[in-house]
Amino acid sequence: MKIELKVPYLNRINELIGLPVDTIIVGHETCPNHIDSVEDYIKAFEKLESAGYEIKFQVPFTYQEHFSKMFNLVAELIKAKEGMNLIVNDFGILYALRSNNLLDKCRIIVGSGLSYNYDLCPWFDHIAEVENKEVNNYLRTHNFNSQTNIEHMKEFGVEEIEVSIFEGLESSFSNFKSNGFELNGVLDLAIVSTSRACHIARLFGHQDQIGNNCKEICSTPLKITTTHYWDMANSDSKLISKELQESIPQMHVHGNIICMHYNVDVKSTIFDYLDRVILDIRRYSLEEIKKRTIELKGA
Repeated sequence: MKIELKVPYLNRINELIGLPVDTIIVGHETCPNHIDSVEDYIKAFEKLESAGYEIKFQVPFTYQEHFSKMFNLVAELIKAKEGMNLIVNDFGILYALRSNNLLDKCRIIVGSGLSYNYDLCPWFDHIAEVENKEVNNYLRTHNFNSQTNIEHMKEFGVEEIEVSIFEGLESSFSNFKSNGFELNGVLDLAIVSTSRACHIARLFGHQDQIGNNCKEICSTPLKITTTHYWDMANSDSKLISKELQESIPQMHVHGNIICMHYNVDVKSTIFDYLDRVILDIRRYSLEEIKKRTIELKGA
């Protein structure tokens, strides 16, 4: 099994050389402000490839304001590195790639910004308890686990899917594998919320005020604890029971995303469905990455 490492910040590239992983993933899932220049990425690709690493680039979830700039950057990267691995987190970018005849010039991977399972919601149990058995069963599957969505992915030439490693998704994973998709499991970290506005900017000032510290601030997680949920019916927040609070893992804020940290037993049979395991540098220290990699390769 191959091990991949997500590194959203190019300023950390030099310290990665020598880590026992197979692939380095650069770019960002959800924030265009964290994307560097084409020239910077090409230099990073060359440095990492010369060190023996495979490279993947993740395109963020892209709002209209940033769309033209982001698509042009992706098109330039594909031109410079035809056949590159492209992790897409935005359907608009995917459609634009097809409209501009670029799908056959790169390998398409569906990223964590589009791929999820509904029970990642911190208060999923509260939502599910009022639903019938049929709805409950559906909510506990992967969002792409329907024949319509599978055919849609095939239409766009998707070869790999990023997934969260949760026991209970075996039927979804089995269906993906039988349809020819490779599965890349994100270990110990899952995106549970993506916002149009940046949570960190609300606390520390907008990007024009933060300046060059934007990436540095986002690379250090802000820890939060879930105590309330939003009751849409009454437009009010409601206190979550103490028992449910204790069952919800610690949440970490990185810019415009909220991530849930959890721990997976690397000997779990869920790993039998995976082709690759993804570690995220936002979740681990360098020493922890080495330790986790050794555990995974020895499992």
